[in-house]
Amino acid sequence: MRNFHIVLGILIAAVWGINFIAVSYALRDVSPILLCAIRFFLISIPAVFFCKPPQANRWLVLTYGVVMFALQFALMFIGLYLGMPAGMGSVLLQTQAFFTLFFALLFFKEKLSKQQLAGIGLAFLGIVLVAMNMGGEMTWEGFLFVMAAAFCWGLGSVLVKKMGRVNQVSLVVWASTISWPLLLSASLYLEGWEMLLGVYERAGWLTYLSILYTTLGS
Repeated sequence: MRNFHIVLGILIAAVWGINFIAVSYALRDVSPILLCAIRFFLISIPAVFFCKPPQANRWLVLTYGVVMFALQFALMFIGLYLGMPAGMGSVLLQTQAFFTLFFALLFFKEKLSKQQLAGIGLAFLGIVLVAMNMGGEMTWEGFLFVMAAAFCWGLGSVLVKKMGRVNQVSLVVWASTISWPLLLSASLYLEGWEMLLGVYERAGWLTYLSILYTTLGS
């Protein structure tokens, strides 16, 4: 492995980790579901007008948009809002690998290697250790919502594999387009127009910067 690849891997991990800090800050002024809606609106508009739909089964793309984008991110944001620390949230979400292997075994009948079985056992042990040390800033509610988000991520990964070769940029743009109307509708139904209209009054420039980062940086 070249030094460039190592540096690139560290950079990607840093960008992803900072994303959780940005989301946690934005959640001070914006509700979790509304924040998700804003995020995916900014990703899809105006990009969707210049990006062709992904060449894949439409129902798979639709399901992917709902599961991987609307549900996964909403659950993750709610988990952070309910007390999951940003650092621990970024670590727990990586248990998606555990769920990805489970769904691959369930839907594709894939045979697991010894290394994969060891990885599953290690991931499960990590979840148990985190659950046993629950307390302080971390809450059970936040823990469960982040784990549900990891579950959705694992399912979403299997849906992508089911699609076959597909343009990832196109998939992200169109999945975002599918998800934000659902999230905005859920926010308006659960929280009312006051939450949406009050963002301008509550949010400061750091909140807007955090939203921009979580939209473009990750």
